[in-house]
Amino acid sequence: GVDTVTFGTLPIATVVPVLIAQEEGYFEDRNIEVERERINGVPRATPELSSGDIDVAAGSFGASIANSIAQDVPIRIAADMAQHYPNVPGAARVWAREDIYSEGATFPEIADAVDGPLSVAHNAEGGSLDYVLGRVLAAHDMGWEDVEVSEIQFSNMVSAMMSGDTDVCIVPDPLGLALANNANAGHVLYGSAVAPRMQIAAYFFGGPFIEQRTDVAVRWLEGYLKGIRQYYEMGSYPNDEVATIINEAFDINKRAIKSSVPAIPNKNGQVNKA
Repeated sequence: GVDTVTFGTLPIATVVPVLIAQEEGYFEDRNIEVERERINGVPRATPELSSGDIDVAAGSFGASIANSIAQDVPIRIAADMAQHYPNVPGAARVWAREDIYSEGATFPEIADAVDGPLSVAHNAEGGSLDYVLGRVLAAHDMGWEDVEVSEIQFSNMVSAMMSGDTDVCIVPDPLGLALANNANAGHVLYGSAVAPRMQIAAYFFGGPFIEQRTDVAVRWLEGYLKGIRQYYEMGSYPNDEVATIINEAFDINKRAIKSSVPAIPNKNGQVNKA
């Protein structure tokens, strides 16, 4: 019979290897039907993962997840989703609003262009992009007291930037390109410039999925790895078919997808443990 696997994710392009695996029948070949469910990040989906209501969740790694694992909450990192590599542009970028941005401006120069603390938006407190922000501040001899950080969903960052409520956003491509296209925001730097070896995001398995449905979990991973390798064969984001798959799943602009810095998942699913 067919085994159903519930897959929780934000509407982000980085999960395209899973979408490709569905499209190419790699899950179907392994008697798996994937049911996609919208979540608001892995930390908020942790209870559903640990109870078995969600089998697999995709999202960024962060402090709350580390704490959950340390406290024996039954979730585990199963495979790589996105990580940084030295001297390679990362998909996570720092953007500044049009009024305070000038080409070639450094982060401190942008901070000097506003009255008072710089307003910075991230998508989750204590998440991987928060770590990037911390590295940016440290690299420029700045501290948390020099910025005001607010939590805003990626989908709302364009309006926050256009209204002037937010000075700086840290967003992964292709969502970040919407800031440039719709809010005329300026690209300041890549997150990989300050965090060149960082595990940005991963696929998480719930304890019940691992322990009670081990065979299904292994087959899901096989399908996912086939999806990664097909993703590379197709040419990643610039490929029209890849961009179409992402567009149809999440309604993200195809031109933005094809212009984005692509995710670089490990072909064997291996995470950067260090």
